[in-house]
Amino acid sequence: MCFLKGFGHALGQYTGTAIALIGYMSIPIFMLMLFFGNALSGEPPHSVTPPSQSQPPRSVVQRESNSSPPQYSYGDSLSFSIIDPSKAQDSQCPHPWFRLFPGNKDALLKDASSPLGTIKYFRGKSKCLPQEDRKEGLIVILQGMSFVPSPDGQSYLVRIYGEKNAAEYAVSREDIESLFQGKTIDLKCSNRVSGSTGMTRYNVDIKMTLRLAIEDKNLYIYALKGEGSIEAVGFWNSNTYHSRPVDLTGPSPTQPLYNGTPAELPDLRIIR
Repeated sequence: MCFLKGFGHALGQYTGTAIALIGYMSIPIFMLMLFFGNALSGEPPHSVTPPSQSQPPRSVVQRESNSSPPQYSYGDSLSFSIIDPSKAQDSQCPHPWFRLFPGNKDALLKDASSPLGTIKYFRGKSKCLPQEDRKEGLIVILQGMSFVPSPDGQSYLVRIYGEKNAAEYAVSREDIESLFQGKTIDLKCSNRVSGSTGMTRYNVDIKMTLRLAIEDKNLYIYALKGEGSIEAVGFWNSNTYHSRPVDLTGPSPTQPLYNGTPAELPDLRIIR
């Protein structure tokens, strides 16, 4: 879902995506929005959710092999604009998006107004979907994905772009080579982001799996699974808000959820 990165744009807009505040407002909330589950929204068609950082040890698992020749070479830097086929003609926002915590409620119908209010305040207003942004809950937009070689050349940095921030995760060389060779893979990501504002500390845990393939030099997302939680720890008490698991697939095994076409992505703040 976005896709998540004061708390700024949660698990992402122009994604999707979830992040916390360092001091009062240093780290945006993109990752929170980008990587929580669309299952929270009750709006199955729009979607995105969470990736991983740290070590690149096999965050990707090969699913099947396509007969197409190698699409790209290891060392190439790639970036894709992600489009929801059902919104391809929408000039304002053709990207996938979904809503977290509709009605400001979590999966157990617990009121999450307080942490959501903090997140939306530091994230800022959405320019892509202003009307949807004014509604209760958090919207997540998945704008794009990029694949950049790490400085040492031993792994890749996968960046998931929301509306205002991009979340970055390390992926092993073997996984990227499989993807570049035209194989369908499962990109498995998980991480915890922590930060604080005032007397409250936030811990955001995110897990996501994206089934990806590169065909004819375009990126395709065939399936998406994800889940996440927000823990708000105050001076006197703490509260945890859980998302429901997301499990989304395309119309058929051969039809993707979302399409990615090569494109230059905006220069957004990278959240690591």
